[in-house]
Amino acid sequence: NHEYYSGIKRFMSFASEAGITPLRNSSEVVAGGLVIAGVDDRQGKRFEQGGPDLDRALKGRPEGLPVVLLNHQPVDFSRAVSAGVSLQLSGHTHAGQIPPFEPFIRLVYRYTWGLRRLNDSFIYTSAGTGTWGPPMRVFSRSEIIKFILE
Repeated sequence: NHEYYSGIKRFMSFASEAGITPLRNSSEVVAGGLVIAGVDDRQGKRFEQGGPDLDRALKGRPEGLPVVLLNHQPVDFSRAVSAGVSLQLSGHTHAGQIPPFEPFIRLVYRYTWGLRRLNDSFIYTSAGTGTWGPPMRVFSRSEIIKFILE
C-alpha cells in the first residue's frame, strides 16, 4: 500500500528498471507448475488506481496447478479459498506493532499474524520488518519468512 502514498507511477518505473514485474491483478506460472497471483492493494481505490480484482488475477490460469496469492492485506481469504487459492501471503498488520493496537487490529482483520488454515488452503500473515507511525515495536517482533514449497 505504501507505493500509492509515495507514488505508484514512480514505483512502477522503478520496478520496470529493476526488471521486476509487479502482479497487478494478474498471475504468472513459474517453475512450470505453480501459479503466483497478485492483487492490487485496497488503497488503490483511494488513488484512482482501481483496487484488488481476484477474478482478473486468476483469469486464464491453467487448471490443476496450485495457486499462491499475494494480497498485502489479510482480507478476502474465504473468497480466495473458494476460487482455488492454495496459499495466501499477506502482511499489513505488523502484528499490532505497539500496544494498544493489537486488539484493534483483531477487530478489523481475522488473520492478524501467523499461519492459519481454512479447508485445504492456508494464509500466512507476516509481521514484516518495518513499522508504521512510530519507528518502534513493543511486544511485537519483526520477521522475514522463508517458505519452501514442494
